[in-house]
Amino acid sequence: MNLRRWACYPMLLGRVRRNFKHILFVDVKEMLIVGDPLGRVRNQSPESVHLTSNIHALSTKHGKKKSDKTQSTRQKSVNPAIIMGGARGVRRLSNAMLTEIARAAMQHKKKNSVTELGLFNQLVRNEFILTNVKLMTSAEPIPELSSLGGSNPKSGSSLAISNYTLIRAGNSNLAVNAILMKHICSSALDSTVYSDC
Repeated sequence: MNLRRWACYPMLLGRVRRNFKHILFVDVKEMLIVGDPLGRVRNQSPESVHLTSNIHALSTKHGKKKSDKTQSTRQKSVNPAIIMGGARGVRRLSNAMLTEIARAAMQHKKKNSVTELGLFNQLVRNEFILTNVKLMTSAEPIPELSSLGGSNPKSGSSLAISNYTLIRAGNSNLAVNAILMKHICSSALDSTVYSDC
């Protein structure tokens, strides 16, 4: 059930099949859109899918980090919270992911043994399943809101936010709405539209 958003994607894409050339799926619990991220995929083929990568420290089965010798080892993984690209490529990727979720759910009896990150990275690395999808992975870092000075209302966070199109929400204790309103009101054009500014 934690992965139910993947069951919605094929249905949504079926309804808007001929209406859009490019698609952007964002996990809104994790990411904020503050710009136009589709600008980087507008000139790509309809089969192209743009993904972002994360770097995570390797960990053992018990959740503890490995010894100091291997602690510096980093594992590159793809972030499933942001998927954008041509409509055909995104549709094929979402269908393949839904199939992988169903397959893994039938194979694993433990409820918590299937994770979105693990399944998605396994799918992306499988070149035989995604033969008709042109995957592009960007190593461009997606900053956390707290790292942009979002936790300090007196800081110039609105200026820092304007340098990015996507931001990781991160710490839920931050007043995200207030920070975004400050960002909107700092724009001369946007502030004339929103009455709260």
